[in-house]
Amino acid sequence: LFASKALGGESFVSGSLKLPTGNPGELLGSGSVDAGISGQTGWRLGRKLGLTVNGAAVAQGSATRLRHTRALVLQGGVALVYAPNKRDGWIIQANYEDSPLVEGIEALDKVEPSTTFGYRRALSNRQSLAAYFMEDINPFNSNFPIGANIGPDFVIGLVWNYRL
Repeated sequence: LFASKALGGESFVSGSLKLPTGNPGELLGSGSVDAGISGQTGWRLGRKLGLTVNGAAVAQGSATRLRHTRALVLQGGVALVYAPNKRDGWIIQANYEDSPLVEGIEALDKVEPSTTFGYRRALSNRQSLAAYFMEDINPFNSNFPIGANIGPDFVIGLVWNYRL
């Protein structure tokens, strides 16, 4: 469940609640409730370019099958958006978040970076469609584009957004 509230301009705050709908015995869910809050704001850097920053905190319930669940996961990101017109936007976003588990293994317990490349199209004043590709690489690492090689190799997504 997810809801957002505009705060004016480019700013908004969101809240979410994840219910335990998957089967934790098959690792298809944690078996517990998670809740989160996030905020985002942005600035215009020119007629066609914008900068957005976001931050979030997720309170994770204790997983029934995985041990050492981190109680609070912090997340943050920064994005550049190129919008050649009012309907289209090309996005590159760098995200950083705490690992969801604490295993005592430095390489796994550190902050996890990811970079997202996306395209968003406004379908109307109330609807938009976005497609994105995410990889576990850190664009601010001196070895870019070498990936962190931890976590998913890549994620492909499609999001339909409808505003009430």
